[in-house]
Amino acid sequence: IVFTDDNYFNFAPNLSLADNTVYCSYMKRDIEAVTREDDLLNFEGLYSTMAYASYDLTDGSKESEQFITLRHPTMTDPLTMDYNSETFVIDGTTYMVSTYTVDEDLDVTTLDGKSLWVEISDMSAGKTYYPICLTESDVSVASPKLDRLNDSLYLTYVENGEKFCLMDLGRLM
Repeated sequence: IVFTDDNYFNFAPNLSLADNTVYCSYMKRDIEAVTREDDLLNFEGLYSTMAYASYDLTDGSKESEQFITLRHPTMTDPLTMDYNSETFVIDGTTYMVSTYTVDEDLDVTTLDGKSLWVEISDMSAGKTYYPICLTESDVSVASPKLDRLNDSLYLTYVENGEKFCLMDLGRLM
């Protein structure tokens, strides 16, 4: 199954299952201007965004790639460092929960200023709710990961490079 075939560098794929639909979310980076391998490490100089595509296991149909718009109270198109998502169904409605980090100080070389956000999308209605910031800007958060265990949704992440944190997001839904 080919979800997308374009001139972007698509990376960090994440699969999740909701009923009979597989969702593949991933990051996209525009590398057209890259001339050296080192340029790939320049997060500030390259445009990146998130997207997803889906595949129906029952009839084999694919939904075309959809871009994920990340909203922020003070920035347009914030620099996103980490991204992860999970889908699930509640009362017949499919939701996608996305978690990501934003470089709040716009300086990838600093250790602080990487905030953690959660955004919920109603996939059935095509509606995205305003994101929730889970951390303060004076900490640095990395490697957010969402996992479904039993009937709950958990978020794990690393804070300030040393604290491993776990948060139960099941009550959020």
